[in-house]
Amino acid sequence: KASAEMLKEFNERPIDRYFPIIYVDGYEMGGDMMLVSLGIDENGHKTVLSLRQGGTENEEVVKSMFDDMDERGVNKDQPILFVIDGSKAIRSAIKKRFEKYFIQRCREHKKRNIIDHAPEKMKDEVERRINEAYAEQNYEKAHAQLNSFAKWADRINPDMGNSIREGLEETLTIIRLEASPFLYKTVYSTNPIESLNSSFSNFTRRVKKFH
Repeated sequence: KASAEMLKEFNERPIDRYFPIIYVDGYEMGGDMMLVSLGIDENGHKTVLSLRQGGTENEEVVKSMFDDMDERGVNKDQPILFVIDGSKAIRSAIKKRFEKYFIQRCREHKKRNIIDHAPEKMKDEVERRINEAYAEQNYEKAHAQLNSFAKWADRINPDMGNSIREGLEETLTIIRLEASPFLYKTVYSTNPIESLNSSFSNFTRRVKKFH
């Protein structure tokens, strides 16, 4: 009962300041998907904005999360940079709900997806090429490097080439926005929210049966 009261209070908090960066990610708990949004304000403070429970990371669950954030006062008048994984449901919900937004695709998720398509003996070479492209801070050069990498990958496995091209522009958003090196380290991946997810895992590690 005490936990329920705390959760109710948590879910009803007003969103009383501007969050220019919002991470959205899903986390499996007790067989269900917990969808989490984590905001970073203009002073760099991180705040969990909303939680939603669902069977999958589908668009209706994401819509419910954004409805909740709307009702509690999320600022949509100023631009927001969303950092997400490859979820089509999350991307679609953002595009329908927000007008002033940018999407940064998590490079760590994308990198794993690409490497998964590589033959075992070439995984190290593929990872090296991805890291070289992602280290480039000039948008045009990074774009050309990734396209060249995709053409090279086509000769090994067309699916790997397609994986590089899929979401390519969104992996370069932070370069296109000319983010500072300090900010770049924070927003190139969903690592900040995954750190939060690992805390969930730590708190629930002894739970064997979720009701």
